[in-house]
Parts: sequence; C-alpha cells; structure tokens
Amino acid sequence: MQGMGASPLDLLYRLHKIDAEIAQIKSRAKHLGATQKAKAVIAAHKAEYEAALQARDRLKAEIKDLELQQKSLADKIQHLDRTLYGGTVVGTREVEAMQREIKAFGEQKDAAELRQLELMEALPEVETAAKDWEARMATLQAQAKAEYEAALKEKTRLEEDFKTLTANRPKVRATVDAGLLAQYEAILKRHDGIGMAEVKDNGACGMCGTQLATKILESTVEGKIVSCPECTRLLIQVIPSV
Repeated sequence: MQGMGASPLDLLYRLHKIDAEIAQIKSRAKHLGATQKAKAVIAAHKAEYEAALQARDRLKAEIKDLELQQKSLADKIQHLDRTLYGGTVVGTREVEAMQREIKAFGEQKDAAELRQLELMEALPEVETAAKDWEARMATLQAQAKAEYEAALKEKTRLEEDFKTLTANRPKVRATVDAGLLAQYEAILKRHDGIGMAEVKDNGACGMCGTQLATKILESTVEGKIVSCPECTRLLIQVIPSV
C-alpha cells in the first residue's frame, strides 16, 4: 500500500479485506448445495434407474407366474389322466369331454412354456441393464455422500471463519475515519458487501474492469480518496510486499 504508515485509506483497506472475506464466505455458503453434483445426477436419472429395476422385476415375476401356471396345468392333466384311465369313467361322451379338456390344458401348458422360454431369453439383457444401473447408482450414492460430508465440513469451516471475521470487524472499523467510513459503508450496501477495489496492473478497476483515467491513477498512487467512475467503489493502489 502507499507509504509505510497507516493512512486513512490503509486503515479502510484493512476493513475492506475483512468485508471482502465475509462477502466471499456468504457467497460460498449460498452455493454449497450446487457443489453436490452426484445428488443432482441421481435425481436426473432416478426415473431411468427405477424403470430398469421395474422391468427386471416384472420379467422375473412373469416367469415365476408362468412356472406356477405350468405346474397347475400339469397337476390338472395328471388328475384327469388318473380319472380317465382309472376305470371309473366309461361313458363315451364323458371320455371325449375329458380328452378335450386334457388337450386344452396341454395346449395352455405348451403356450406357457413357450412364453417362459421367450422371457428367459430376454432376461439376461434386462438383468444386465438393471445391474448396470444399480452399480452406477451405488457409485453416485457414494459420491453424493462424500460430497455432502465435504460440504458439511466446508460449512463448518465457513461458519468458524465468519465468526472470527465478524468478531474482529468492530475493532478494525473503530480505527477508520468516521467520514470515510460513512462513505465506504454507503457504497458497501450498494455492492453486495464490497466497497473498495484494487487498481489492476493495466490501470483498470479491480472490480468492474473500467479503464481508469490517468488523473485517477495518479491520485490512487498518491493515496488520495478517489472512486471508480463506473462502480463508485473507493480505489486503492496496492504495492506488493518485497
């Protein structure tokens, strides 16, 4: 900064650095949720994931139902065979009726078996798709958990830093000239907690990027109180420590 002593602008700059850190903390805290990308991906693909699992479960359930259906039909056919050839049925019409029933049950059983074979052929692909989604979601869940824990740690750290800065601010604020402080805090309210701007090496305002006039640059080098003509923030030339 200009000079070796603590000029009014130097003292204000110390306050500005605290306020800039506070503003940064608030911004980072506000956007912490946006860093949890895995959670967003899970939400975006939830429908596809559930559809893949439901397709697998429906297919397996239908295969199981067909197995039960075949068993039931086989039992009915066996029962009719026993009855038909057990010597108790002698009437021609009754025999023919039972034979037709046995044939119908047999056709139903064959159809169920054929359908089961078709589904069994389709099952591996459907199961692979479901397993792929389960693996992907498991990975995303692990990432989401890690991101959440990292965000929680970051939130705790930001809260601690915010507490320290807000505790120190009144002490630094008390060292600033009252008139200059009033001007600075009025600007602070208009610009989201940033009331000062460093002059860049190319002679531009460090906040809005406006190219500053030579007269303004000379004033900042001299340590005078001067504002950016565009964003109205108070300007300061910061000389790096050697």
